[in-house]
Amino acid sequence: MVFPDSDGIVWPEVEEKLIKINLAYGRKGLWVELPDDAPVTVIEPEFIPGLPNERKALAAALTSPIASPPLRDLVNPSDSVSVGFSDLTRPMPSDRVLPVLLEELARAGVPDGHIVLINALGTHRPQTEAELKAMLGDELVNRYRIVQHNAWDESNLVGEKWKKCAWI
Repeated sequence: MVFPDSDGIVWPEVEEKLIKINLAYGRKGLWVELPDDAPVTVIEPEFIPGLPNERKALAAALTSPIASPPLRDLVNPSDSVSVGFSDLTRPMPSDRVLPVLLEELARAGVPDGHIVLINALGTHRPQTEAELKAMLGDELVNRYRIVQHNAWDESNLVGEKWKKCAWI
């Protein structure tokens, strides 16, 4: 098949060859098609196996940290403790990390009612309860108070005003 251009010149149809690349985006990736002659370099991460016993390694880090006293020595039963966790846009295994941290706080005598989990949303939307349960597990969602940070609500922010504002 042929097609005339705006000057009436007829050019043969050229079938463009494409390469498909799956970008690490979301849960399933994002497929893009690029011309096979595009100057593309695909860089893939080096596979590093996970820890043989993740829970044990996390507990050891909390009980024997480098250059710091153990967590249990840094908190008191009367303390209020806030724990920030990443929202669903970040690939963080909060459902595996937070239980170990919260167990160590419990061993230090901090009651559940003194602990608040803060979903570090930045400017992202709040998560639904179903999303929170998928991220943290039912037990943590049902057991602890969870606050979804709202960067747009100044009454909900803490910080200092300087020449330029810095809020958390």
